[in-house]
Amino acid sequence: MCMNYQLMPAMVSMREIQRNYKKLFSVIKRTQEPLYLFSGSKAEMVVLDVHMYEQLIADLKESEETRLKMVIEKGEAEYRAGKTKTGKLSQLL
Repeated sequence: MCMNYQLMPAMVSMREIQRNYKKLFSVIKRTQEPLYLFSGSKAEMVVLDVHMYEQLIADLKESEETRLKMVIEKGEAEYRAGKTKTGKLSQLL
């Protein structure tokens, strides 16, 4: 599942999160969008709902598994086509 984020992310200052954290956390849960925390003009942290975080990690793992499967399949196809070399590692490098 791919998450769709707003073009302009929600941003608040660290001071604002200190003053209104309950309201801001409620907004995060309701919108399912990340909240960027700034100190001055520098982004310091991103706050995510736990379900958003878990989905992000699952998507990342799935993407990595897909990429690894593609690399393995490509290597196997090259092996079957005779495009690989055999020998000692020191000779191949």
